[in-house]
Parts: sequence; C-alpha cells; structure tokens
Amino acid sequence: MSRRAVAGGSALGVLLLTALTLAGSLSSRSTPRMAPPEIRHEPGTLSASQPELEQAVLKPVDLGGTHIEAPKATVRRLPAPEKCSALLDPDTLLRQVRAGEATGQASSNLRGPTDLSQVLASFAGDGADATMRQLRQLGGQCHDFQGRLDDGTPVRVQVEEHHVDADTYALKLTLTGGGQTTSGVVTLRRAGQVLSVLRELGTGEVSDPLKLVDMTLSRLTKRP
Repeated sequence: MSRRAVAGGSALGVLLLTALTLAGSLSSRSTPRMAPPEIRHEPGTLSASQPELEQAVLKPVDLGGTHIEAPKATVRRLPAPEKCSALLDPDTLLRQVRAGEATGQASSNLRGPTDLSQVLASFAGDGADATMRQLRQLGGQCHDFQGRLDDGTPVRVQVEEHHVDADTYALKLTLTGGGQTTSGVVTLRRAGQVLSVLRELGTGEVSDPLKLVDMTLSRLTKRP
C-alpha cells in the first residue's frame, strides 16, 4: 500500500471521528423551552376559582373596622314564606334563581352599624348572565311583600328598582317591622362569569354598595 493511500485513510478517519463527536455533542444538548403564553382575562370572560372567590369577598378590614364577622349562630336561614323574601338573603336568592352551574361560591356576613351579606359566585358558560336576567325579572315582580330578617323578625318590604346598566342592578328596600323602619339595598353586579350579590340593611347610614362591590371584583380583575 502506498504512503499516499495510508495518509488519505488516516485523514478520512479523523474527519469521521470529528463528525461523530460533533453529532453526539449536539444531541446531548437540551432543546430550549418556549415560555408559556401570558393569560389575559378579558372583562367579558372573567372567571374565578373557589380560593380566589374566598379571597375577594368582603372582609371586616374593608369597612375600616366598623364591622365584624357575624357569629354563625346569629345568621338564621328560616323558610321563606314567599319567593320574593329571598331578596333579603343572598345565599337563598342564588339557590332559588340560579340559572346555570355555579363553579364556585364564597359568602361573607358582617355586623356593625349595618348588616352586610355578600355572595360571590362564578358560573360556567353564560350562567352568570342568565342568572342576572332572572334576578332582574324577580326584582320587577317584588314591589311589596312580607319577609323575615336574619333573626326571624317579620317585616313588610317595599322595593324600588334601579337599573344602573346592563351588568348592574339595584333594589332600594324599606322594611317595616319589629317596631321600627329599616332601610337597605340589594346590589347585583356581573363581571364576565362572576356575579356579586350584596345586601345591606340598617337603621343607620347605608354605605356606597357599588364601591364595595367594585372593591371585591377588582381583586379578581387585577390578578396576573
């Protein structure tokens, strides 16, 4: 065999070895992963999980120390004598009127100069919108009815409707019973698939309900 052939064979062997080493090096490298796309919650598609609803619902700190959590024993759920009286109890109201599947629900009951009860519920599909429509229909039918307060006191309830906008509806209440007249408001607001029902009753000055509702819903819309 000639020296030229030997030299050529050696050169070819070096080239093959280099190619194999390079291929092994490339195959051992990990493929860089693409960052997951950022999830943005548009107002019309807002939804919330159970923990998020529990974090967002009204708490005593939101009222500047004027209210405390109501002891469980003082929140009595008595049978309603008629459907309209469910307007006095957000939990019962959503159970009776709910038009879709609730995927999560959180509630808060606070006592102070006024009695505050809020329910935040998240619905599948268009359940929140359908429930809101049914709540408006119920409010339109209940202008004067007999109901009961959380402590069982029977009252006469007179209702004045306020159609704020497509996603906000309020009922101004005047309750007479137990030797006194009490004012109140039921405020309903929808944000995407989340629905808030806030009821406030008291002989003192009633707070700004829309401000309280917006505060709770903002905790959901401001999440990353």
